[in-house]
Amino acid sequence: VPQDGGDGEDEDPLASLKMDLKNARGKAMLVETVASGWGEGRTVAPMADWKQQRLGPAPTEPLVKLAQQAFERILAAAGTPASMFADADGTAQREALRRWHLGTVLPLARMVEHELTMKLGAEVRLKFDSYALDMVSRAQVVSKLVQAGVDIGVAMAAVGVTREPE
Repeated sequence: VPQDGGDGEDEDPLASLKMDLKNARGKAMLVETVASGWGEGRTVAPMADWKQQRLGPAPTEPLVKLAQQAFERILAAAGTPASMFADADGTAQREALRRWHLGTVLPLARMVEHELTMKLGAEVRLKFDSYALDMVSRAQVVSKLVQAGVDIGVAMAAVGVTREPE
């Protein structure tokens, strides 16, 4: 509340402003410019009018970075590469999906298979169609194996594209 030495009587030029500020109780208000110095001249006026500095969902840069780091750490704790959710090209996202599948999903599936086999007393196998995730590297391995003299059926079975030849 401006300190102008006024006594708050009706002749006080700031009486209505003081009453409005008192009634606002912390709520946002729109007030006319303060550039005139409340009738006391520009020498006592603030350097600038009030302006919104931060109102609503406009988090500061450190807060945005903190949220991003927390998100990445939660993903890492769950065994998920953060690059799966990054704004990256298709190659990087395919690699992240391959790493997640081979490093998280398949090991968990093997543990579940073992547990189910023990509990049910019968062999349990979980199958995931994973060959498409790594087709380029699997094709390169098959090509190199065939060039080395390995039968193509054996080479394709070795990389998991087909079943073992009989």
